[in-house]
Amino acid sequence: MVNAAAPSLSLSVSKAAFSYTLGGSSPATQAVTVSNAGGGTLNWSAASGASWLTVSPSSGTGSGMVTLGMSPSGLTAQTYTGAVTVTAAGAPNSPQTISVTLTVNPASALPVVVSAVVNAASWSGSTIAPGELVVLGGTMLGPSTGVSGTVDPSTGKMVSQLAGTTVLFNGFAAPLLYTSATQVNAIAPYETTGCTQATVQVQYQGTLSSSMTLPCASAAPGIFTFNASGAGPAAAANQDGTFNGPASPAAKGSYVTLYFTGGGQTNPAGVTGSITGTSTLKWLTQTTTVTVGGTPATVAFDGAAPTFVDGVLQLNIQLSPNTPTGSALPVAVTVGNVPSPATATLAVQ
Repeated sequence: MVNAAAPSLSLSVSKAAFSYTLGGSSPATQAVTVSNAGGGTLNWSAASGASWLTVSPSSGTGSGMVTLGMSPSGLTAQTYTGAVTVTAAGAPNSPQTISVTLTVNPASALPVVVSAVVNAASWSGSTIAPGELVVLGGTMLGPSTGVSGTVDPSTGKMVSQLAGTTVLFNGFAAPLLYTSATQVNAIAPYETTGCTQATVQVQYQGTLSSSMTLPCASAAPGIFTFNASGAGPAAAANQDGTFNGPASPAAKGSYVTLYFTGGGQTNPAGVTGSITGTSTLKWLTQTTTVTVGGTPATVAFDGAAPTFVDGVLQLNIQLSPNTPTGSALPVAVTVGNVPSPATATLAVQ
């Protein structure tokens, strides 16, 4: 015989479903009504059986509302199942379960957009040279947390697929130095030598961006700076091995080593993604000139920087005895007939 005074647990739904895209906004919460279909007083509690499934409040008296939600932390693209168990003391039909399904879609479901490609040293430019280190800006280019590139032990070259990101120049995969949702650092493949236009695309988690087309150039030089902004003290070393800067200026007539990118092809030819050795120097195929404070310097070496990835270039220059004195003299590199921005500086005694 049923006790008419006993509470009876009633839920408005027995199933719920959520859909979430990695990197996107969490889906809206869903409400479930808890009510007493019997007599007496209904004291109930609700508990989640999955780490990603949230429930609030966890208890109540009489009729009330339970809110279901989801937490995206640590989820990957797949389908998850979970349940919320609602228990009511003294109710013959307790406990009751709400089955919950969560479908997590890959981030590639969102559009991959390339909005800018610039020289990685100068943060400027609108052309692409073979071997040039570049920075691509946009959205959904890679994972939300940045990942640095590594050398593939099986090939000895920089990886061209990193955390789901691939960058293509005219269909050739570029070596990758870094990838994130909004920025990718890559190296223009040497296969672009001689091209007239470069079509740049980023593929992330299987989704390909629309194309950005840029003119090709034999050179697009940019000088690296210590602050990585493209302006200010150049990434340079004095003849005595100290870093060049206002506190350690170079002597007139001395040698200075500085680093740049976008010098174009070398001889022997650059190999996409390879690490430059120390046994054979790779010289630039085009003539390189340098001015410091507007005064020409003598170029002793211009080519691939030993022990760095092909595309990072080194200049060994001898300052003229007539170089002006200054703590921030503009330095410019011209390869062929293409000058770098004169935004990097050297300090000279």
